[in-house]
Amino acid sequence: MPNYLLKPALKNIKQLNIKSLRQTSDLFDTSLTATAIRMVKSNQFACILVCYAKSGRRWFIRPSIVPAWWFPVDQPEADSCAIDILFGTKQEDTHPHKTPADIWFNNPKASRFEIYEQSFKTVNEEILTILTLDHDMLD
Repeated sequence: MPNYLLKPALKNIKQLNIKSLRQTSDLFDTSLTATAIRMVKSNQFACILVCYAKSGRRWFIRPSIVPAWWFPVDQPEADSCAIDILFGTKQEDTHPHKTPADIWFNNPKASRFEIYEQSFKTVNEEILTILTLDHDMLD
């Protein structure tokens, strides 16, 4: 997925979600995880990609457009949709869910915002969660 091919492919994608992720993954014949990482690193989407195992957060990435003070929690809260996928039998969210940002971030500003979350299970029983931020959170 070299940048000179990826950038034109992402040009018409307005939001990073599982649907756009699958389309891009199919186009380049790459894994969902690798594709998600490249899409986040493209700096086109105001989102954070977080990987969780049952023991807690494994890693996360964010594009440079997302300020560093938006740091995801160590473990998804019980109120999150991600918890059902991580500890249940569900494989993925069919669509992004609007949720209070303070479920995902300990930042005191988080209570003023809502974000979208969408998760899917990976092959090694971890989940990847796409947290799409409100554009007002970028200031």
